[in-house]
Order: sequence, then structure tokens, then C-alpha cells
Amino acid sequence: MDTNMPSDAQTPTPVPQGSASTSAALPGIAQLARETWTLLKDRFLTLIGINVVPLILVIVISAIVAGGAVAAIGFGSKGNAAAIGGIAIIIGLIIFVAMLYLSGVIQAANISAIADSDKPGVGESYKRGFPRGWGMLLASILVCLVIAGGFILVIIPGIIFAVWYMFTYYALMIEKLSAIDAMKRSKALVKGRWWPVFSKIAVIVIIYFIIQWIIAALVGDNKQIGIGSILGTIVGIGFGLFMQIYVFRLYEHLKATR
Repeated sequence: MDTNMPSDAQTPTPVPQGSASTSAALPGIAQLARETWTLLKDRFLTLIGINVVPLILVIVISAIVAGGAVAAIGFGSKGNAAAIGGIAIIIGLIIFVAMLYLSGVIQAANISAIADSDKPGVGESYKRGFPRGWGMLLASILVCLVIAGGFILVIIPGIIFAVWYMFTYYALMIEKLSAIDAMKRSKALVKGRWWPVFSKIAVIVIIYFIIQWIIAALVGDNKQIGIGSILGTIVGIGFGLFMQIYVFRLYEHLKATR
């Protein structure tokens, strides 16, 4: 297996131009939005459940760790303070690595819940996501490094890379590819159709920011800032779920035309 960073991600190249034939094969933004909305309504509760479970887990683990630390400090002697500190560091590192792995599992579970035709529930989605957790984590690290490197190179390459590799996680989970191969697959799907893909994403993102701006304008009074925060959070969560499915539907159409 090729474990090197894709060579074509290291040096920015001109943005691919979508040909008439490939662009026409992709649905419009309105159709993608309708497909997304239909699927979101069908899988909404499962997606909420997948993302609530780790939040509860983090709260419980944090409470246990905090309680243990307080107890250790309260009952420990000065002589074993160093040992307690060392144990705390080790436990902290273990939890940190576990949380990183869990983030990859959550990504995989979300995609399973969205993409699998048998409509898996929360538990089944996690079951399917666990084997892909490390791969998702590695893909996230590689994609973030490539995009960050692109933004360092005067921003525009970062935008190009972000569009190239936005389908990496779907290719990894759905097509069972490695992190590197999934990045290559994502770029291959976008090749020749960069502008159509970019425009379909950009319009939805712009609409999201307009909605958030409207909310801020309507509840701009200090007395209503709490309401604005709640509304903004709800819209943000809904947008996040919508975009996961929207990108998935775009990925499926790109696959169908390759």
C-alpha cells in the first residue's frame, strides 16, 4: 500500500475546468437540496443519536476523571504526589487518544447512517464505524495537513485542495479504501469538474451565512442574545447534518458519471 502523501497535493496546479458534458451530468443545486432534505428527514433521529452518544460519554468520563483527581489530591500524601501526577498524565493521554479514535468512529458512523440503504440504527452505525475509526482519523489528519499547507500558499491552493479532497471520507467508508487511496479517489471524482462542484457547495454555504446574519440582525438586542445563541446553535447543527448528506448526494452523482 502506498503510504506517501499524494504527490499531486504538494504543488498546486491550475483549477480544472468542467467540460460541458461532465457538468451537465450533475444535478442542479435545487435537486441536490431536495434529495438531501428527503434523506435528512428519514435519517434525522439516527444522526442525532450518533452525535449525542459521544457527548454524554465525554461528560461522564470528564466527571469520573475530575472526581478521581480530586480524591487523589485530597487523600494523597506529599510523598506520592509525583506518582499521582504521573498516573494522571498517562490517563490523560489514553483518554486523548481514545477521543481522537472516537472522532473517526463518529465520522464513519454518520456516513454509514446516511449511505447504507438498510437504514442502520445508532448502534449498528457505530458497529460499522468502529473498524474504520483509525482510517478516518488518518484521513482527517492528512486532508487537514494538505489543506492547511495550501492555505499557507496564499489561500487559493487551500480552496482548491479542499474541493479536491472533500469526498475522501465517503470514499474511505463506502468504497472501503485506505486513507491515501480515498484521497486519490476523491480528487479523481472532482477532476474536470472542479467549478461545478465548488459552486454547488459555495451557494449552500453562502445561504447558511445569510441565515445566521438574519438571526443575528433579528435578535441583536442584548436582552435577546440568549435566544440568538440558541437559534444560531440549532441552525448550525441542522446545517452540519444537511451538509453531510448534501456532500454525500453530490459524491453519489459524481460516482455515477465516472
